[in-house]
Amino acid sequence: MIWRRFRKSIGWEKILIQLALVWTATTMACMAAPEPVTFSPPAGTFLESQSVTLTSASADATIYFTTDGTLPTKDKGALYSKPLLLSNNHQIRAVAVGDGGVSDITSAAYYRISEDLAKHRSKLPMLVIDSFGTKILGKPWKGATQVRQVPRLPAELMVFDQGKDGTAKFERVPTSTHRIGIRRRGSFSSTWRQKPYSFELWDESDDDLDARILDLPAHSDWVLYYPDVDQDKDHTMLYNAFIWTVGAKLRRYAPRFRWVEVFVDEDRDSISTEDRRGIYALVEKVSRGKSRLPFAKMSDDGASGGWMVSINRMDAEYAGGWPAPNGTSQAQFFHTAGPNRIAESSPNGPAEGDDFPRYVGIHMNFESPNGYKINPAQRRAIERSFKEFEDALYNDETWLDPESGYRTYVDAGDFSLTFTCLTISRKIGMGCCSASIRGAPPKMGSSGWGQRGILIGGVSIKAPPRQAT
Repeated sequence: MIWRRFRKSIGWEKILIQLALVWTATTMACMAAPEPVTFSPPAGTFLESQSVTLTSASADATIYFTTDGTLPTKDKGALYSKPLLLSNNHQIRAVAVGDGGVSDITSAAYYRISEDLAKHRSKLPMLVIDSFGTKILGKPWKGATQVRQVPRLPAELMVFDQGKDGTAKFERVPTSTHRIGIRRRGSFSSTWRQKPYSFELWDESDDDLDARILDLPAHSDWVLYYPDVDQDKDHTMLYNAFIWTVGAKLRRYAPRFRWVEVFVDEDRDSISTEDRRGIYALVEKVSRGKSRLPFAKMSDDGASGGWMVSINRMDAEYAGGWPAPNGTSQAQFFHTAGPNRIAESSPNGPAEGDDFPRYVGIHMNFESPNGYKINPAQRRAIERSFKEFEDALYNDETWLDPESGYRTYVDAGDFSLTFTCLTISRKIGMGCCSASIRGAPPKMGSSGWGQRGILIGGVSIKAPPRQAT
């Protein structure tokens, strides 16, 4: 009795519980993964040399790092013991290792800039890409012949936006920095004096990462389009920019873009005026998405959802080599039966008879789902939609019927508007797609406009509010 009263008076159970909680919290803290590595100063530019300090908020953690772009690990990374002294361009990737495991990987890039570039001022945002000594490649131009796509090269993108004075300067802290996977873009455009590029924003595991660049909506896939001013190309620098703007003004989806000044360094030493590539348009890649082309993903059986195709040269061979992820060992494309309603072209073969499209080396390519992922059921559903549309279009007796005619399958106003814009801008490239929106019947349209001979496609629905031009 006396013992029970004593225990109660001092609250012994509460003391034991509190001690247990403290022990548990301390043990879990010791076993938790270390805090990620931070860099001081943050990513940016320097003139002569730069000292960089790596730290982790977990005092007992050991830091390992790499400067060649590879993943840092305890076995493959260098042990950090003192500040790093940089004299040229570097991308530092680091990880903290402790008793509780390893931290998330973090990275920071540092560009050495020449004195003349330090004085450079631009009325446009400036983008600097560094591949750290590796040449950025792309698939070669061989006309209609299929070529192998090249894998994306790991690189770093540094963005410098305009300040309050309306100019962009390298001496300022970057607006943003991004790990990217980059390669040259295009077929014929790969022969231009300055090369267009496509790049993806990557996280530390090389997976796609949606993020904003400048004031453009967050996205993972981007294009740097170079308006070559040669007379037979885009000599006004307006062919694409004009029609993208028209599309937006007409409340149809068109790729959002910003004019930027681009520098690309492939030798790792430093960034100089010799690395200036010129004025490019930074453009979001057309894709399915809530703020872009908001159609549902196509189901595996092809019975629901939307799709997008392009009228263009055949897709390049899969970057990883055949077979592609869907098991195919050749490019996937098709032709429609045309006016005589007899399909004379074989699957994935050249156009025969009056099958469409008839231009040499041009096909209907699958974009969403793409040719490397599409399955047979999805392909049949897409081709069946085109057949139903053409059956209605080429039926001389009923093609204008409001219930069974071609308007059942096509947003006629959208198509008319598209071809008007294509004619005004002298474009030869277009994209078509079909989508079932909120149970409505499938419609085809081409409400996005893009480069001459290159797909920028859309669905026949109104675009979301425009966020940037």
